Amino acid sequence: MGTGSFGQFALAPPLGLVALLGRSEAPRGGRIGSIGLMAMISPGGSAAAIALAAIGRGALAGLMEPPTTMGPDGTWSVTRHSDGIVVRDHHARAIAITHATVMNHVVVACGNWPLAVPVAGTRVPPLGWRFAEELDAAIVAFTDAVAATVAALYARAGVAPIRRTYAFGSTAIGIDGPAGAAKAIGRAARAIASGLSPFSGPGRMPGDGGIARPVDTARLAPVRQSTTDASDPFAAVGGLAQVKRELKGVLVAVRDPDAYRRWGVRPPRGVLLHGPPGTGKTLLARCLALGVGARFVHVRSTDVTSKWYGEAEKRLQAVFDEARANPPTVIFFDELDAVAPAREDSHEATHRIVSTLLVNLDGLEDVHDVVVVGATNRPDTIDPALTRPGRFDRLIEVPLPDREGRDQILRLHLEEASRAAGREVFAAPGRKSWEALVEATTGMSGASISEVVRRALEARVLAGDRDGQVTADDLFRECAGVA
Repeated sequence: MGTGSFGQFALAPPLGLVALLGRSEAPRGGRIGSIGLMAMISPGGSAAAIALAAIGRGALAGLMEPPTTMGPDGTWSVTRHSDGIVVRDHHARAIAITHATVMNHVVVACGNWPLAVPVAGTRVPPLGWRFAEELDAAIVAFTDAVAATVAALYARAGVAPIRRTYAFGSTAIGIDGPAGAAKAIGRAARAIASGLSPFSGPGRMPGDGGIARPVDTARLAPVRQSTTDASDPFAAVGGLAQVKRELKGVLVAVRDPDAYRRWGVRPPRGVLLHGPPGTGKTLLARCLALGVGARFVHVRSTDVTSKWYGEAEKRLQAVFDEARANPPTVIFFDELDAVAPAREDSHEATHRIVSTLLVNLDGLEDVHDVVVVGATNRPDTIDPALTRPGRFDRLIEVPLPDREGRDQILRLHLEEASRAAGREVFAAPGRKSWEALVEATTGMSGASISEVVRRALEARVLAGDRDGQVTADDLFRECAGVA
C-alpha cells in the first residue's frame, strides 16, 4: 500500500491524542517486504499550553520528552541519542522514539517519516516481513512500543491511566505522497488544539476490523511477554528430547561463535531436519530463531521457482543477500527436496538453483550468525552434494512422538487453547481417562494431535455452546476421525 491512515483516538489527560500512519511494500522476487509505521502521541490541553510546553514553559513542560528507559529488567535494549532513543525487542526489531518540537508531540516510528520527525532525528529502517505471521509480529512489536511509551509518559506525569482498550483499524483512507501525509498530521494537530472528539469516520468502512491489535493503557506492559521460556526456546515443542539437544548445539554456534574459534573448529553451517509430515520441523526451526533472537526467513519452493530464465536463482540469491545484510538470521527451506532435488534427471533450471544454493552455503564461511535450516520428508531425494560436510552437515531425524512426547504435546495444546480463550476450556481428566487418551493418539504426529484438540473445540462452537468445558471423552471421540 501507499501511505495510509489507520485513524486516531483520544487518551486520558494529560495526554491528548494518538494518530497512526503506515505504509508497506510486499515481498517481491524473493526479497523481504517492509512495513513503516508511525504513531504521533500528542498532549492534551489548550493550544497555548501545548505551544509553551515545546519551549520548556507551562504545566506540560517536559512531559513529552521520550522515555529514557523501556521495558522491565532490561528486556528491551535501549540506545540513547540526542533527541530520542532506539529500542530493540527480544527479536532485535528496532523502533525509534523521538521528540518533535512541532506541537510538542512524541513520535514512535520505524521507517522514514521526515514530516513528523526532525531532519536530524532518530530513525530506524522499516520492519521486514515475508509472510503474514511475520507481518503480524512486526505490528505487535510496534504497538507494544506505543503502549510502553504512553505508559512512560503517564508515569512521568504521576497519573494513573483510565482502564481502556484501544484497537488500531483501517480507516479506508489512503494518503498518496508527502502532501497527503502532511494534511493528515495537520488534521490531527487541529483536533488536539480545538478539543475535537476522537476520529471515527468519515471514510471508515462499516464493519472493517482492519488491523486489530489492542493496546490496554491500564496494564500497558512495557514489553510483550512471550509465552515461551527464554531460557529454553524449545519449551513450546513437546517431546523430541534428542532433537532439542542437537539443536541447542546449533544455538551455541550462533550465540557464541568465538567458543568454536577458541578451539580452532568451524561451527555447523547448515541443519537438515527430516522425518514424517507434521512432526514439528518448522516449529523447531522457529524456536531455533527465537533462541538466538534472530530473524526467521521461511522459504518455500514457490518463493524461488519461476518460469522466467534466471529468475529463480536471482530470488534465491536475494534471500541469502538479505540474510547477510541483516544478521542474525535463520533461513528455513521448507520441503527442501522440492527446491533442490537430485540433479541427475532434473531440468537445467534445477541445476542452476542447486548450484546457487551450494555457492551460498560455501560462502557463509565468514558469516557466523546466519544459519540455514532445511526440512524434508524425503531426504533420499535431495541432491547429495548438499548433505556433505560443510553444507547441510548436521542431519537430524524428527520422528513421530513417543508416548511421553504425545503426553507433552497434548498438554501444550490444551494449555494454549485455554490461554487463548482466557479461561479453562478443558475439564481436568482423571488419571485413567488421560492415559487412555494418550494411548489413543499412538502413531499420530504433533499436527494430528493438534487437530484432535481443534476438532473437539470446534464441536462446541458448532453446537452453539457459550460456556462449559471439553472433557477427555470429547477428545477421545475425535481421535477416531484424525489420521
